[in-house]
Amino acid sequence: MPGYLRNTEGTRRELAGLQGAVRHVDTHFGRLLQALKDLGLESDTLVIFTTDHGIAMPRAKCSLYEPGVQVAMILRLASRKGWNGGIVHQEMISNIDYLPTILQLVGLPIPTNVQGRSFAPLLTANRTGRGKRSSPS
Repeated sequence: MPGYLRNTEGTRRELAGLQGAVRHVDTHFGRLLQALKDLGLESDTLVIFTTDHGIAMPRAKCSLYEPGVQVAMILRLASRKGWNGGIVHQEMISNIDYLPTILQLVGLPIPTNVQGRSFAPLLTANRTGRGKRSSPS
């Protein structure tokens, strides 16, 4: 139970539903990755998973408190060395940063009218010592 929530039956029920949704997404994300592998596309496909807000609870979604700005983002490219091991970064990035990052990663110029900043340098952080490895829960 996150410390910013009241430990009530309703809150526990909501969080249990959230965990069920996470399991559902995990299952289907795994199916997607397996399909890419089966089709021989795994090593050439950049898979991006993200959310647009924190959990839908008080002091989280629709707020600027920390739980409201913590979102999931996973980038996976099986052929890219160093993009494994569950690296967790604390740097603040935004969804607006995805396009310039993807353009930089594929070697295309970032047009001047594209908003956001590339976070591509963070993606090699595990080789430079920045970032930390996540531990399985």
